[in-house]
Amino acid sequence: MLIVFAGHSIFLMSASTPPLVVRASDLAVNVCVPMFMCISGMTMWYLLMHHPGEPRRTAYRYAKRALLLLAGCHIMITLGTWPLYWDKHSLLEVFWRRWHITDAIAFCMFLAPVLIMKLDDTKRLLLAVALLLGSRTIASFWHPEATALGFVKELLFGSNDYDSTPVLLNIYPMVPFLATFLLGTVLLPALLRRLEEGGPKSAIMFLYRTSSVLLALGGIGVLAYLGLHKLLDHQRHADILAFFYPSRVWTLLPLQCAVGALFLIFIIWRYLSRKQYSRLDFVLTVFGRTSLFAYVAQYFVIQAIPAAAGCAGAVPMLIWAPLVVLLAAVMFLVSFAYARFRGYVAEGEYRAVQASVSGPPVSCQVLERAANG
Repeated sequence: MLIVFAGHSIFLMSASTPPLVVRASDLAVNVCVPMFMCISGMTMWYLLMHHPGEPRRTAYRYAKRALLLLAGCHIMITLGTWPLYWDKHSLLEVFWRRWHITDAIAFCMFLAPVLIMKLDDTKRLLLAVALLLGSRTIASFWHPEATALGFVKELLFGSNDYDSTPVLLNIYPMVPFLATFLLGTVLLPALLRRLEEGGPKSAIMFLYRTSSVLLALGGIGVLAYLGLHKLLDHQRHADILAFFYPSRVWTLLPLQCAVGALFLIFIIWRYLSRKQYSRLDFVLTVFGRTSLFAYVAQYFVIQAIPAAAGCAGAVPMLIWAPLVVLLAAVMFLVSFAYARFRGYVAEGEYRAVQASVSGPPVSCQVLERAANG
């Protein structure tokens, strides 16, 4: 979430900002997206599998939350981002031409519960690969003439990266992101088996091997595109080049997921091996428990209000960094207040969890009472 805050505030930087800084910010945010989808898939799998008597009830709750994301959150994010584009696009145009990660998550919440309950891990993995391959093929080679069909194609499968006139201005294509979501539902059970069989060391070695395979796949995909880019005529073979183009939902996806696997290694090493839990960790868990609220609210705190105040493109890089820290602190206070109001964070929770991680074990009953206030 902190990386998202920094990435979404990059528009505040003045025109003198080195392009490398802007590009690095975009890259960091793009790495966070598949990680967030995978973690969401892990969470759904855990809730469905560890509440065996309530899978249908859990799926129903996810369906209601999906409606909230598609309706309420899409409208709120549209209002929060419009000040960045109101000199170029109308509010209605921003509403239907700019789609967000919350819309893709809503799509996953509708379909993934059924897939988790009906398919085993292997079948979900094969389905995820098929969805990625199929959506990339459709996005690259199908060119519908009707605007309505173009809208459906880009919303579900993505756009052709060599198309200079896409229908949508911003898109998180739902089918490939559903595939990424399903990958999370496959990774967590495999990781838990390693933890149960060999402890943290076995889980870390599994993630190392997984990240190595992902890095190899991503590297092969990028090298294939670079080779074809030199060999093929760009106009005659634009669709083939678009198919191999390093997109965040295609050949870059394994590289991004590899970074996520390395991050999980750090988490396991820190919490399970070193048994460390600091105040910064607590801050991050607050953002995690209020991720939907924090994600929507940051569009107003970090984008809409500064843009309406005329700060877009006016902040020097040396001032931008402390400004982002200040905005992140404001976001924490807002998120913490929301978490306390909703009962997501209990009084004394930090000390109870810290004792269970870095000191003598605390019973599950004590932790449950702390979590429930």
